[in-house]
Amino acid sequence: GQTTIKVSFVFTEPCQSGYQMSETGVCESCSINEYRDSIESFMCQSCPDNRITTGEATTVVTDCLIGMFV
Repeated sequence: GQTTIKVSFVFTEPCQSGYQMSETGVCESCSINEYRDSIESFMCQSCPDNRITTGEATTVVTDCLIGMFV
């Protein structure tokens, strides 16, 4: 005969936008020049080239501003 196993689970994102899960299992803020929208990614993403953030825990890519470089 045949055996069918059905496995289902729900994954709940444990960290809010602007934060990611660290290796130790705690939420840590995205670094400066990174952002994270929990809908789009589970990990912090780097801002596009030539863009920066004004602080940590940025939640959307539109907060990555055109930077001044010296």
